[in-house]
Amino acid sequence: MSRLVSSNMVANCREAEHSLPKEAQKLLQSLAAGWEDIIDEKELKVVHLKGTMTNEVYQCHWLTKKGASSRKVLVRIYGEGVDVFFDRKDEIRTNWLKVATKICSIEEAAEFELDQIGEEINILEKELSNENHKIGFCHNDLQYGNIMMDEETKVLTIIDYEYATFNPVAYDIANHFCEMFADYHTETPHILDFNKYPGKAALL
Repeated sequence: MSRLVSSNMVANCREAEHSLPKEAQKLLQSLAAGWEDIIDEKELKVVHLKGTMTNEVYQCHWLTKKGASSRKVLVRIYGEGVDVFFDRKDEIRTNWLKVATKICSIEEAAEFELDQIGEEINILEKELSNENHKIGFCHNDLQYGNIMMDEETKVLTIIDYEYATFNPVAYDIANHFCEMFADYHTETPHILDFNKYPGKAALL
């Protein structure tokens, strides 16, 4: 079973309210003012969700007139400098291998094995281009940090669709399990631990 965002990944609410930009808070309050079920749009509670790499993600919620329930939204703030790697106009990475090879030092290129990635991509494209693969709309970044679970309702929500497109469906499933190699809560998420790949029982 995949690891999900849970309470041990959540920062202190008061600190989160200070870290969420004032402009974003004002925008959220303005949006909430139009929701009839909100008691007070200014009573905004913010939880800073941990585990993201290039962005800041916040869970924002307001008490509703129904009492115990709350109105929740997720807010993503793009990280400083990510426009160097991502085209945020359409949120699609293009020619990334060529750019990576150009800007990385020899040592960095060796660490990330950039000389092998191009060949591996060609092999995968050849293997996945036959007619035996079901094509569907895929998330393409189905790592555990993009799978959220509401601790009250247990409802799952998948976030961050900037890489979503049509792909072999099997790719999305395989990528989900391969993402378990990485630990996104460390300073070295690019260093993979292949021993973390789930066993057959977990896969089924």
